[in-house]
Amino acid sequence: MSGASTPADPPTRLLGRVERRLLGQGTKSEHVGVVLVTADGQVWKLRRIGGNPFRDPVLDALEGERVEIDGRAEGSGFFFESWRVI
Repeated sequence: MSGASTPADPPTRLLGRVERRLLGQGTKSEHVGVVLVTADGQVWKLRRIGGNPFRDPVLDALEGERVEIDGRAEGSGFFFESWRVI
């Protein structure tokens, strides 16, 4: 059994600050992405469900904001539909 989230799993709520960071440094996948940094230092690559995975102006507008989001974790990514600026 894998640790991947399934649609039946309840959403997870995360709180943190939205930042832009270099991801995959030193690899062919190196790029700047939007992440959520939690109070305990966890870093989650953000992906808005229905948003463009490469450039999402909605996520870009959240940079620097402290947010609360509900979604699901998949690996180092966090997929979500809704959020609240706090």
